[in-house]
Amino acid sequence: MACKDIFLNRMADYFEQKGISVKVSPVNKGYTIIHGNGQRIARLLPDADNSDVVEVLWWSHRNKWEHIGDFDGLHMKFEQALEYMLSDPLDIFWMGLR
Repeated sequence: MACKDIFLNRMADYFEQKGISVKVSPVNKGYTIIHGNGQRIARLLPDADNSDVVEVLWWSHRNKWEHIGDFDGLHMKFEQALEYMLSDPLDIFWMGLR
């Protein structure tokens, strides 16, 4: 449970420091990030083998969480994942908010 609290606090602090209103919820072995207006931003799934690595999922036009990329999804260190979501190089996380 302590590990979850650390992830939750780190995510909430990160977005708060950037001036972005989000709600972070632990859901089904992962974390769902929802914008203050209710739009789904991303879902992070911690790697079972490495506690600081997560897979980043996006809410697709099919109304479900999907992997990024064609193969095994996008896995990166937790801090990099937060930066990746904020920079949004594929324009999939913040659609409708820019």
